[in-house]
Amino acid sequence: MFGATTAGLALSVYILALFLLALWVEKKTPLGLRLAQSPLVYSLTLGVYCTSWTFYGNVGLAANLGLLFVPVSLGPTLAAVCWPFLLPRMIRLKNTLHITSIADFLGARYGKSPSVAGLASVVAMLGVAPYLALQLKSVIATFAIVAGGAFGVVDSLLGPAVALVMILFTIVFGMRRLDPTERHPGMMAVVAAESAVKLLALSAVGLFVTFSLGGGFTELFSRAAQAGAMPPPLPEGAQGYLRWTSFLILSASAVVFLPRQFHAAVVESPGEGHVRTAMWVFPLYLFGITLFVLPIALQGMIEGLPRTEADTYVLRLPMLHDRPWLALLVFLGGFSASAGMIMVATVTLATMAVNHLLLPLADSLSPLRFVRRRLLGVRRAAAVCIIALAAWFESWAGEAFMLADMGMIAFAAVLQFAPATLLGLFWRGAGKAGALLGIGGGFAVWLYTMLLPALVRAGGLPGDILAHGPLGLSWLRPEALFGLGDLDRVTHAVFWSLTANMGCFLAATFFFRQADAERRTAETFVSEGGGTSVPFGAWLEKTIPLKSKARILTDLLSVYFPGDAAAAMVGRRAAMLRPDDQGRITVLELAELRQGVEADLAGAVGSGTADQALSVDSVFSPAERRELSEAYGRVLAELRLSPAELVARIDFHRERERLMRDYSRQLEVRVEQRTRDLATKAEELTRANARLCELDRLKSAFLSSVSHELRTPLTSILGFVRLLVRDFRKTFMPLTRFDPSAQPKAERAVRNLDIIRVEAERLTQLIDDVLDLTSIEDGRMAWRDAPLDLQDLALEARLSVRGDLARKPELALRMDIPVDLPHLWADRDRMQQVVTNLVHNAVKFSREGEIVLRAWAMPDGGIRISVSDNGPGVPEEDRERVFEKFYQQNRSGDARDKPAGTGLGLSICRGVVTRYGGRIRVEPRPGGGSVFIVDLPPAVVLQEDRI
Repeated sequence: MFGATTAGLALSVYILALFLLALWVEKKTPLGLRLAQSPLVYSLTLGVYCTSWTFYGNVGLAANLGLLFVPVSLGPTLAAVCWPFLLPRMIRLKNTLHITSIADFLGARYGKSPSVAGLASVVAMLGVAPYLALQLKSVIATFAIVAGGAFGVVDSLLGPAVALVMILFTIVFGMRRLDPTERHPGMMAVVAAESAVKLLALSAVGLFVTFSLGGGFTELFSRAAQAGAMPPPLPEGAQGYLRWTSFLILSASAVVFLPRQFHAAVVESPGEGHVRTAMWVFPLYLFGITLFVLPIALQGMIEGLPRTEADTYVLRLPMLHDRPWLALLVFLGGFSASAGMIMVATVTLATMAVNHLLLPLADSLSPLRFVRRRLLGVRRAAAVCIIALAAWFESWAGEAFMLADMGMIAFAAVLQFAPATLLGLFWRGAGKAGALLGIGGGFAVWLYTMLLPALVRAGGLPGDILAHGPLGLSWLRPEALFGLGDLDRVTHAVFWSLTANMGCFLAATFFFRQADAERRTAETFVSEGGGTSVPFGAWLEKTIPLKSKARILTDLLSVYFPGDAAAAMVGRRAAMLRPDDQGRITVLELAELRQGVEADLAGAVGSGTADQALSVDSVFSPAERRELSEAYGRVLAELRLSPAELVARIDFHRERERLMRDYSRQLEVRVEQRTRDLATKAEELTRANARLCELDRLKSAFLSSVSHELRTPLTSILGFVRLLVRDFRKTFMPLTRFDPSAQPKAERAVRNLDIIRVEAERLTQLIDDVLDLTSIEDGRMAWRDAPLDLQDLALEARLSVRGDLARKPELALRMDIPVDLPHLWADRDRMQQVVTNLVHNAVKFSREGEIVLRAWAMPDGGIRISVSDNGPGVPEEDRERVFEKFYQQNRSGDARDKPAGTGLGLSICRGVVTRYGGRIRVEPRPGGGSVFIVDLPPAVVLQEDRI
């Protein structure tokens, strides 16, 4: 339907449009800011939950397991009811503590524990890697379907190519800045746009299937029942309810605790108020995206598509019914579902891996300390490694699973975050030991009961452990732990992992005492997220005039900026303060103002220069400095931090600023070096390209020279043979009447001379074709464009095959060319060559029936010429190769069955058509045979005023 080029071009245009959208939003124009702050956009970003599993896999789930796809959307819908009590608290905590990920959230809750954050990072990466593999699998599979196998020899490179596209997609949209605590409005605008595209695509194919193909819901379900194509019912009794409940629990927890969901719902949240909109918009979105799942599954089964390929019904049905643009929209929707998840999940996982695994390791191992100066590069490298790991898993085990299988593995992994997160938000007694043992215990059981069986089924591990258990202990079988073998795999894993998680969490919490740091963070989390606490400095009097201090700061900035720009920078920071009626502020507010202006200045001149330019002495008077010291002492007392802890935090932020300066200098050096390297590579490529062009020119010159040298003696041979035949027939054949024994010999001599003549003509034709082709390729062909009538070309083509048609009485040639068809402005001989070659090939490969030569005007003003035959047809894998030089289709593989001809005719046709900006292709003819189609652009069509 579409070739790899068309699909790739459409995908490239789509990605470019997303990139432009991200750039526009991040320019912070008024409209862009409103869009980024919109509750609707925030709600749509939560649609990153709907990955390729939802887009494609829900149909596979419906076809193979019936209504079990419903809880995948019903669980998040029920969870949304609880969002007003959960998400605003988490968002306030994120804003207060600068939370960057679900692992960071858990680590901060339990005494800012690096071990809890590190364990959560490991669980997230191992759990989500198969889920990333799911997305890569869907993109690879659907691109192969849409491209129709047109990429042929590069099929083995499709997987790595998709992984590379996803790596670039992730880095460009999600990793252009170093600080992950900042919001990424451009990236989230892209995610929202992708959510809208996948809803549009799934709704479009759903409407097409339900009403265009199925005749409505009632008719479709009736036909499915009559055809026996209904999906299987849920298991009866308790097993069915338990399975349904397990899917509900998994999906309800995944919509919050999946790393990408936490990032979209909490880290990227513009404000708490958006949650009220999301709690009803997001369920409506889920309803819309699952509305047509069952009709699509039913239609696919009615049409006999195998259930093992039900994941691709969404794409195959439009292609099966010749709806190419709908299929392309579905492909882009599926790409959106996969790319959005990969981008957000990889950004989050890379941040978790670097912050909670690599940096703590670098603190212990001095050879790794260089990574602290290259945080952005390290995060990008981590993203590359994560996507590469997912690509490896997809190539190794992806074929062994449906999309739903791989999705449930990830859902069950992040379920282990639920107890520690929920109990940590509402129970002060929850401690670090409980979180470590709970998450670790549940994760270990998940590995044993879910991931291990999945790897066994993929062929990566021996299967004896599933049947007999480790060491032959049947009561330890991974899918029948402790003899509980009546449950399905998912319910079994959910039950035992949650049991282990909760049991270990509660036991450790009651057995181990909390440390002071844990108690402090517990108080912060269990309260309203810091939203109702009294701000520091509330006891201070507002005695410092804001205007005079703003004037001092403006004068200091004027050294680096124009006066208006300096005043605007100070004004923006001053607007964040709350002066009294006389325009006075406290000493802590003055410190906040100075720090804010210094941060703005550091963005232009560096933090060191900014610190010197806005020194404390230049802004604060001696009395204000004493008051500031006293205020900081009271702040320290209220923070309940020891001086050592406060110094450690200050040192951390100073070290961070120093590393940022070092990184900036190193980046400048690297950019300069890369620029020189690129210039060198470009020069090498230019020389190599020039050499290749010279070799191609020499090849063409050689062929042309040899062909000319051969053509002269062949022309002489052909002429002498014709003279011999004529003289022999005129002079010697009459003499055989007097000698009957000489007549057979004379006839044999005539036949031999005819063979010489035919072969000489064939060689001459071959040489003419080689000369024409090299002239076209080298640009040496003399094109004599003039008005020409397609009627005349068709008549001459008919005359050229008149003898062949006479030898095939059951074969006819019909021409369908309107008399009012516009003339062409082209080289008559070359266009005659195209039409004659196509007609000649049709006659050569057909034995009976009708060959049709048609031409008609296209809506865009161009002209289409087609030659259809009922011959053996051209296999799909040969439809591009037939236009290659010297290629001739030979299905039997026997050289004796090779068709007559030079194998250059179609190559010449393509060269001529391409010269005029047209396109030539071959398609199958309904009922058998082939149709060769030539599309000529409007520029070749002669307008009336030029005739």
